[in-house]
Amino acid sequence: EEFDWIRSVVPEKNQKEIYLGIPRTGRFHALDERYRHFVIDGLSAWRRQMTKHGAIDHLGIAAALHRHIDKIEPSYRSILVDESQDFGTLELELIRKLTPENKDDLFLVGDAAQHVTWKHQSLRKAGINIPGARSQKIRKNYRNTKDILKAAHYLLVENMTEEMDENEDFEILDPEFASREGSPPYLFEADNLEEEISSAIAFLESEVDVETDRKGCLAICGYSLFELEKYGQRLGIPILNRETSLGENKLFLSDLEQTKGFEFDVVCIVNINSDIVPNQEIPEKEHFRDLSRLYVAMTRAKTQLVLSYSNKRSSFLDLDEVEQYFLAETWDSVVDEVTHVSLPDRLDILRQDDVETPPISEMTGEQFLYTK
Repeated sequence: EEFDWIRSVVPEKNQKEIYLGIPRTGRFHALDERYRHFVIDGLSAWRRQMTKHGAIDHLGIAAALHRHIDKIEPSYRSILVDESQDFGTLELELIRKLTPENKDDLFLVGDAAQHVTWKHQSLRKAGINIPGARSQKIRKNYRNTKDILKAAHYLLVENMTEEMDENEDFEILDPEFASREGSPPYLFEADNLEEEISSAIAFLESEVDVETDRKGCLAICGYSLFELEKYGQRLGIPILNRETSLGENKLFLSDLEQTKGFEFDVVCIVNINSDIVPNQEIPEKEHFRDLSRLYVAMTRAKTQLVLSYSNKRSSFLDLDEVEQYFLAETWDSVVDEVTHVSLPDRLDILRQDDVETPPISEMTGEQFLYTK
């Protein structure tokens, strides 16, 4: 996360000197200079290994292009940016260079409540100045039923912390609720995660059968995308990722974050347990990231939303008025025939299934990324 934050705001040139003194806006766990040295040295080593093995990610592409930012000439009259809350400062600087400053040069649309990345973002630092007269708020929601939107907005607002208000360029709005009515979302309790997943699959299959054009998604908290990709292969359910096309498939598997950018008639989110969401291994002041991810996943549901937990529910759900927004039930009250499925394998188990691992110097980029 700290690597992503650094790479989204500090150019590679003089990165160490700048990082040691820059205010860590949006990062709430203190790091003194000694630890910042460790981080920047680790980032340098990580970058060398990525280069050595031929691997690169989106921030790596942006960093490579940013080395030549002074050579970039405006090439377009106007640029439209969707999901602008997910662009880092350096990426926005590149966008600013691609069009001359003029009337209607840049059009940005973003939603702070869906800001789930760790990137630093400042429109001002990127050279993008938007006076109040040129900023408009879109309040109307067209995707969700009123009941889903009320429930999602309730969880977001009731769990919001002061850290969520520190984004200088966006604010979280009270929406005008959608005009479409629907049934309240479900809040299911189960004995264990196996029951949650098995019941959720049975519920989704009944809701999106072949005679309808409806689509559904099962989002499982607490697992990495790689672990869920392997699980989807085992279950025969396609996984959501950056390359997914919904196509003819009816049912999809995902983590919380990958649901972003999609929409489904029915969404089930399981494993929303106190020891899973929010992630107990990150600083408490940064728990709002998981809150944003949960909110995003909830608002992917157009007509039916199901949240589920076992043992003890997440603090995000442990609210006095939660049952005013959700129908609290048990899974067996809505599903009859359930085919038991086992849990996803963790990474240490998946590694054991690999063929003999070659020496690091001979690995492909993919092999390297999935080693300890």
